[in-house]
Amino acid sequence: MEGEKGKKRRFDWDFKLSAVKMVTEGGHKVTEVARSLDIDVNRLYLWKKQLGDNGDKAFPGKGHLIELAAFRRQLQEVEIERDILKKQSAYFQNRPGTVLVHRREPFGFSARQNVPGIGSIEERVLRIQEAV
Repeated sequence: MEGEKGKKRRFDWDFKLSAVKMVTEGGHKVTEVARSLDIDVNRLYLWKKQLGDNGDKAFPGKGHLIELAAFRRQLQEVEIERDILKKQSAYFQNRPGTVLVHRREPFGFSARQNVPGIGSIEERVLRIQEAV
């Protein structure tokens, strides 16, 4: 279970599958394969049993946990971006003193006033400048 330096050894799915196949399909003894691969005999028996019981779903490992952690990080980033956009949107919608941008007539004149001879905006501006 432990290697030369006291670290726990990990084996990927392909390694486990090939080790079991050496026993089941290759005709080698479990003790021979375990010794040649430098693994414990009981571990090889366990792998053989897991493969027989679960087939392709044997040896799930922690790969799905790594993928799940990556999805959670991505979700957290997206939630942060969403919150920033929500705050920004609320800031611009409910800001006191917000100036609405619209076309306003110069000097308070509007097209509704009954002033004879009012034409385009340019004409009105010229008339106001002439009057001042």
